[in-house]
Amino acid sequence: MPSEYDRKDENLVKSIFQSLVNQYVINVNQSEGVAYLQGIHEDQIFPSVNIGYDEICRITGRQKMRTTVKDKFKNMLEAEGLVVFLQEESLLVQYPQIKQEGVTKFNNFSELTDNISNVKREYNLSENEYKSKEDFELNNPLRDPFS
Repeated sequence: MPSEYDRKDENLVKSIFQSLVNQYVINVNQSEGVAYLQGIHEDQIFPSVNIGYDEICRITGRQKMRTTVKDKFKNMLEAEGLVVFLQEESLLVQYPQIKQEGVTKFNNFSELTDNISNVKREYNLSENEYKSKEDFELNNPLRDPFS
């Protein structure tokens, strides 16, 4: 029988996954492929986020995080294809690295989602700087870089 937290947990895992994917896409688009050609830029591609257990409790409405719940989150995030490390006070969640080591680190989930919101806002405010709607859309930091 599902617990009262199951739906909140699933929603948080989906949100973490989508936020890391969005940040990855932003990073790839902003690097314009340079990061794949030059190792010095690889740190700009693969995002990670350090999500404190207190932050997870706040988002899901829990009082505290038991070891079984920490393991549950680790397993759910890994099932989404993310790399997860249990730490003393947090989960370190990383977008899987395609090439060499290198991550863009965020200290908490709010910082990651705030960054994505800021990039979106800056992009939307820059529309008047483009000659055409097509040029504007080509520079969308959330466009699929592989299409």
